[in-house]
Amino acid sequence: MSTTAEPSSSTSTASPSKERVEIMSKAVNLMGQGRRNLICGDVPMAVTQFEECCQILAQTYGEMAFECAPAYFSYGHALLELARMDSKVIESLEAEAEEDEEDESEKSEDGKSGGETPGTTEDEDRTDKSESLSSQDEGTDKEAKTEKDENVKDDAADDDKNENVDEHIAGNDVTNLQLAWESLELAKIIYLKRKDKESQLKAAQAFLKLGEVGLETGVYDQAIEDIKECLKIQKEYLEPEEREIAESYYQLGLVHVFAGNHDSSIENFEKAVSVIEARIEKLNKSIEANKDSKETADVEAVYNAKTEIKELEEVVPDIKQKITDTIEEKKTVADLKLMAKKEAEEKLLQTPKPGTSGFEAMGNISGITSLGTTTTGFSSTDAGKSQDVKTTDISHLVRRKRKPEEATDESAEKKQKSESGSSTDTQSAKTQDTDTSNGPLSSAQHTKTESSDAKANEQTEAKDS
Repeated sequence: MSTTAEPSSSTSTASPSKERVEIMSKAVNLMGQGRRNLICGDVPMAVTQFEECCQILAQTYGEMAFECAPAYFSYGHALLELARMDSKVIESLEAEAEEDEEDESEKSEDGKSGGETPGTTEDEDRTDKSESLSSQDEGTDKEAKTEKDENVKDDAADDDKNENVDEHIAGNDVTNLQLAWESLELAKIIYLKRKDKESQLKAAQAFLKLGEVGLETGVYDQAIEDIKECLKIQKEYLEPEEREIAESYYQLGLVHVFAGNHDSSIENFEKAVSVIEARIEKLNKSIEANKDSKETADVEAVYNAKTEIKELEEVVPDIKQKITDTIEEKKTVADLKLMAKKEAEEKLLQTPKPGTSGFEAMGNISGITSLGTTTTGFSSTDAGKSQDVKTTDISHLVRRKRKPEEATDESAEKKQKSESGSSTDTQSAKTQDTDTSNGPLSSAQHTKTESSDAKANEQTEAKDS
C-alpha cells in the first residue's frame, strides 16, 4: 500500500526563503551590471537596470526598506548622468545648427558677389533658351505645382513629427531630473534613520547628489543647503584631509559661481585646494614610512598612494584655474555695474528738470554750467535785469475820453501852446546861429532840440484839429 508523504514544515518554510534568495541574487546582478554600464558610459542601459532592481526590492521588502536604499541611490545617480548627457546633446545640436546657418550665409554672399557682373553674351543665350523652353514650361507648370503641394504636405508632416519628438525629449529631460531628485531623496531619508558611520556617510553622498540635481535645475539655494548638510556629516565622521570633503567643497564652489556669489565660490575652491594638498602631504608620509617594507600589504598601499597622488596633482591646477576665472568674472561684473551706474547718472543729468529755462537745459546738456551762467553768457538774474530795463511806460500815449467841461479848458490851453510854440521857433533859430561856432557836438544837440520842437508842434496841431 503506497502512501504519499505530506510536505513537512521545514520544506514549507524553506520555499519562501529560497524565493527571496533568488530575488536578492537577481537584484544584486542587476546592480552590478548597472554599475558596470554606468562606468563604461552606457547610461541608458544602467538606468533601465537600476529601475528594475528598485522595483524588485520594493515589491519584496517595501518601498522604505533599508535594502532599497542602495538601489535608490544608484538609480538617482544614473538619472542625473542621463539628464546631463541629454543637455550636452542638445547643446551640440544647437552649435551645429548655428554653424550651418553661418556657412549658408557665407555661401549666399559669395554667390551674390560672383553673379553681379554677367556678360552680354550670356544674357543673349539665356533669352534664346528661355524663348525656346517657354512653350515646354507652360505644359509642365501644372504638374510641378501638384508635386510642390505634395512635397509641402510631406514636409509639414515631418515637421510635426520632429516637433513631437523634441517635445518628448524635453519632457524626458525634466522627468529624468525629477525622478533623480525623488529617488535620491528616498535614499537620504532611509540612510538618515540609521546612526552608524557607514549609513551616515551614505546619507552625505545622497545630500551631495541632491545638490548636483539642484545645480542642474537652477535651484541654487536648495543646492547650497544640501551640500552644506553633506559637509556637516563628512566633517563629523571623516578626517579633515579626505578627498570626499574636497569634492564637496568644489561642488559647493560651483553652485556659488552659478548663483553669482563670487566671494563664496572663491573661498570654497581655496578650501578644496587646501584639503587636497593636505591629502597629498599625508600620502607622501605614508609612502616614506612603508617604502622599505616588503610585505604585500605595504607594497600595495604604497602603489595606491602614488597613483592617488598623481590624480590629485592633476586636479589641483584645474581648481586653481577655476579660482582665477572666478576672480576675472567678478571684476568684469563689477565693471559692468559701474558702467551701468555712470550711464544712468548721465541720463539723469541730460534730462531737464521741471521749471528750468531753455538756456539752463542747454547748459546741462553741454556740461558747461558754472556759477549759474549758461553758454550764452546770461544768468537768470541778468535776464531779469535786462527785462526790467527794456520795459517802458506807454500809458501817456493812450487816449481817454474827456468830459465836456474839460473841452473848453483844453481849447484855451491849445491857443496858449500855439503862441508859445511860435516864440520858441524864433528863439531856436537864434540859438542855432550862436552855437554853430561851438563845433559838431553843439550842432548835433541843436538838431535834437529842433526835432523835439517840431514833434511838439505837430502834436499841438493835431490836437487843435
